Amino acid sequence: MKKILTALLLTAAASTTASANMTGLYVGVAGITGATTAKYTDVPGVANSAAGPTFRMDSGKTSFGGRLEVGYGMTFSGCGWFGVSIYATALNTKMVLNDSLGNPGSVTVPATASMAYSRATLKNKFNYGAEFKLGYHFTKDTVGFIGIAAEAGKYRLDWTQNTFNTRASVTLRPTLRASKTKVYAKPVIGVRTTGLGGNRNLFLEAKYGYGFANKVTLSVPVDALGATTAASTQGRTVSARPRTHEFSVTIGWRF
Repeated sequence: MKKILTALLLTAAASTTASANMTGLYVGVAGITGATTAKYTDVPGVANSAAGPTFRMDSGKTSFGGRLEVGYGMTFSGCGWFGVSIYATALNTKMVLNDSLGNPGSVTVPATASMAYSRATLKNKFNYGAEFKLGYHFTKDTVGFIGIAAEAGKYRLDWTQNTFNTRASVTLRPTLRASKTKVYAKPVIGVRTTGLGGNRNLFLEAKYGYGFANKVTLSVPVDALGATTAASTQGRTVSARPRTHEFSVTIGWRF
């Protein structure tokens, strides 16, 4: 009896995938939620008291955005599926990595002392890339897949410092900026289905991706007290190493 049931199940599965055909061009619009974390460091050029202390911390931010995607998918060998696509993503991520500026009016500064406070922010608006997917037909309308994307992301690091010379004297220095665009690998896993609108013109796709580190470094020509760089301090180095986890749902049309 078990052998008969097994044979029936295999026959049913074969008949389901035998008619599978998800070959064709597709265009999709996605909604995305992205969770970005970043490791922030602010270190002196040399380790001495004049250069100031070292700051290290982790920050996180969840953002929402969208994606446009154009691709081609092909069913092969009855149950296999291959897809390739290009896409552009807008997440508009903006996160504060370190902020000790506070309210100048509420900062207590000794009358004869100087101290500096700083704020660092990281921004990422647009990413784009190419994605390659390999999947398997669970049914004629549904494919599970894994893949890899080569994505280019641009991150900008802004750093501002205030120097409090006395309670009545506050010096705001210009904001310094550094940006970096880097191509990095991004693993993907997901499911694609055409069951919502038939195999002809509609699909729903869910994806999860992981963005590797993209380090942005900024050389700051001031010391911990806000003074112009001296030979004894060699300035400070500020850096951010962000990573982004994404989940997207794509609705599109196949031609």
